Amino acid sequence: MKIHKLCSALAVLPLVVLTGCESTKVDYVDPAGRGLTTVGQINFHDYNEAGINLVQSLLASGRLDRADGTPFIIMLSRIENRTSQHVDTSLLTQNIRIALSQSGKAAFTTAVGAGGAEDAASMQVRQLRDSEEFAQDSIAGRGTMVAPDLSVSGRIIQLMTYVGNQRQAAYTFQLTLTDLRTGIAIWEGQEQIVKAGTRPRVSL
Repeated sequence: MKIHKLCSALAVLPLVVLTGCESTKVDYVDPAGRGLTTVGQINFHDYNEAGINLVQSLLASGRLDRADGTPFIIMLSRIENRTSQHVDTSLLTQNIRIALSQSGKAAFTTAVGAGGAEDAASMQVRQLRDSEEFAQDSIAGRGTMVAPDLSVSGRIIQLMTYVGNQRQAAYTFQLTLTDLRTGIAIWEGQEQIVKAGTRPRVSL
């Protein structure tokens, strides 16, 4: 009898869980809009805004203009996190990569990077040379990979300010474009996102 009651209770449990989930109201948010935000964290729209403004600044500088229109090959270097939180820097760099690639003035290599190859496939396929299992004329030959012309590096900096129950967070996104032949920074950009809010007072 006890076993029967237990089985009946377990059978009802999924319905309770599903009912609880269905009662939650969820809305879609326009990625181009503001949505929910917090002072102490970098939100997706902060990355979007910083990335868009930095790309516009770089393109307007003319540093990626070539007379023949061929794109510069860019290597993604280190983006340093100088904030107090875990930051996925790819949220910033991917926005920048997409916008620059779509401009036609730049292309990014995935064969080399600050921490090693982003995509190891370029080297892996070359290890198939002399393999009897693969047609050798289908394997990339020696001297076919293209070295990058430029590298993009940067940092994300956080500065918090507290006055009473007011708090303000200033996030600074900095990017540097370096000519790899000379080691000279040919462009530098900076975008700031500042947010302010109040902390609830603690009553004793």
